[in-house]
Amino acid sequence: MNVLWPLLLPLLRPLLIKLGALLGVLVLVWGGLYALQQSLLPDWQQAQGQQQAAQALLAEAQADQIDLDTHRRTYEQLKASGLLGGEPRAVWVEDLLRTSASLGLQAQVSFTLGSPQAVELPQAQAIGARVTRHTLDYTMTGVHELEVLQLTDQYMQAHQGVARLMGCALEQPTPEGLGARCRVNFLHIEPPATPSHNAGN
Repeated sequence: MNVLWPLLLPLLRPLLIKLGALLGVLVLVWGGLYALQQSLLPDWQQAQGQQQAAQALLAEAQADQIDLDTHRRTYEQLKASGLLGGEPRAVWVEDLLRTSASLGLQAQVSFTLGSPQAVELPQAQAIGARVTRHTLDYTMTGVHELEVLQLTDQYMQAHQGVARLMGCALEQPTPEGLGARCRVNFLHIEPPATPSHNAGN
C-alpha cells in the first residue's frame, strides 16, 4: 500500500482538493446559517412575545367592549327616565298633567313639587356626583277611587326605577266624589361635571 500511495496521490490530489474545498464551503455555510439563526432567534422570540401581549390586550379590550355594550342599554334607560343627567323636574310635572288630561282629570288635579333635598351617598360623593330627592305632592278632588288608582298606576309606570310612591290618603267621600292626597319621591343623580377644555384658555 505504501508503494501505491506515491502513485495514486498525484491522481487523487485534484479530487481531494475539491473534496476539501467542498467540505470547507459546507462548514462555512453551516456556520453562517447557525450564526444567522442565533442572531434572528432573539428577534423572533421578541416578536412572538409582542404578538402574545397584543393578543392579551385585544382580548381585554373585547371583554371591555362587551361589558360596555351590556350596560349601555341600562344606562340609556336610566338617563331617559330622569335618574341621570339634566334636570328632569319639568318632565315629571308635564307627565303628571298629561296623564291626568288623558284620563279627563286635569281640572281635578293640583300639585306641589318641593325643593330638591341632598341625599348623602358616599359612593356618589367619591366620584363628585350629586344625588337629590324631589317630593311631588298631588291632590285630587271630586274623583272616584278607580280614577285615583288609574292616575297613580299610569304615572308610576312612566317613572318606574326613578319614582317611589310614598302613599295615597283618601278623604271622606262627598256627593261630588272623594279626595286623595298622594306623595311621590323622585331620586336624581347629577353626574360629575366634565372638565372644560377651554378652562386653561
